[in-house]
Amino acid sequence: MTPEEKFNREIWYVLRRIKEKAFYVLSESPIEYKIKYDQFKGSELIPSPENEEQIIRKLEELKAIKIIKEEFYPHDEYIGTFFSNLQLLQPKFDEIYKKYQEIKNKESDPDILSIQLKNGLLTLNKSTGFVNLNNFETSINPSSQEFKVLLRLMSIKNYQATYKDLLGENVSKTTKRELSFVIRNIKEILRVLPAKKAKNKDCIQNIKMYGYKLII
Repeated sequence: MTPEEKFNREIWYVLRRIKEKAFYVLSESPIEYKIKYDQFKGSELIPSPENEEQIIRKLEELKAIKIIKEEFYPHDEYIGTFFSNLQLLQPKFDEIYKKYQEIKNKESDPDILSIQLKNGLLTLNKSTGFVNLNNFETSINPSSQEFKVLLRLMSIKNYQATYKDLLGENVSKTTKRELSFVIRNIKEILRVLPAKKAKNKDCIQNIKMYGYKLII
């Protein structure tokens, strides 16, 4: 594991802990966060107490969280516990969370693309065509146009592709119309369409005179 990978995992560990704790409190309410000085700190998955504290303070600098209260408590079982009352600040926290979630997924399996969309988590296996949106699991033929278009949308910067990005040099009214059918098929595969039987909300948007984008 490279130093960068270890650092990314440490940040992800802290972000995940904050997110899990925030799930159980009312919206915008402070959460309790304790940094325990125990023998498991400093492993590949868990940062050292010093690193964990630095990450917390860095997140405050980035305006992703606000530290309301912090104290140091001695404890018989541990050398000590750094305690903070933290408040999540949106949308910055979710922006950072999504960034490191994607890094973590890519490091775990380079064949898997995973993106946090506005309406859920979208995951695609580049080798098998396995696709998952909000725990609805299905697959796309890797040789199909639907797979190629979805893969392109998930791989391109900002998840926003021009018609040329998706069609190459052969952009015309006919190919644009054919692409719209491909997009519709993708939405049916992801159970966004038909609307009456939809299991998921829309995740792909047409940009007039430009192309398509994932709704993040």
